[in-house]
Amino acid sequence: MKNCTIKLKNFFYYWLFAGWWPSVAGYLDSHIGQPVKDRYNKLIEKVKYFIYGYWISPMGQKLKEILKDSALILLVFSKKMGIKIGILLKDTVIWPVLLWCYDIAIIPAYEVIKDKYRYVEDNVLIYFLAPVCQTVINVVPEKSPFVEDSDIELDDFLPSENDADSDASWDPYEDEKKRKEMEAALVAKKEKVKEKLAQIDLPDFNDLGSSDEEFMFDN
Repeated sequence: MKNCTIKLKNFFYYWLFAGWWPSVAGYLDSHIGQPVKDRYNKLIEKVKYFIYGYWISPMGQKLKEILKDSALILLVFSKKMGIKIGILLKDTVIWPVLLWCYDIAIIPAYEVIKDKYRYVEDNVLIYFLAPVCQTVINVVPEKSPFVEDSDIELDDFLPSENDADSDASWDPYEDEKKRKEMEAALVAKKEKVKEKLAQIDLPDFNDLGSSDEEFMFDN
């Protein structure tokens, strides 16, 4: 009787207080929820793989290998065909014709290209490099600023032996007076030169009596 009461109690407790829900929830999660979640994650991974461009690198590598193999096959094929065509042309009359066409067309074209290159080279040297070199020469100083001045170059800055005035006895008014006297003497000298030139009578070559016929040669 006691065991029946306990079983009945457990039965009502199990059904009334949802003792059965954990097992049902586990079943639903393992058989329905987890598969749906896995498929959703796979779908998200595929979308990310496509949108973020993860597929570009493998596809590019694969395409590179395909192009490399195709180029190698094409190179081998073209090499073999070139050898065969060369042998066929050499054994026929077309070969001398091709050589003649080469001499007629290719060599003059090469000469024309060479002349054009020389023309362009001359223009570049004359109109570009020459002005640039001249500009550089004008900009570069005649003497390097990093070279020390020699004693000869500093002679102009040294006082002369005939200069009796020292710094202590230097008179600015006297110096100004001497400068004005030198300028006046220079102006007077120029005036004398002009007067002498004005007194000189230059001959008139129109009155010499010579004609253009005297300087003409007989043919």
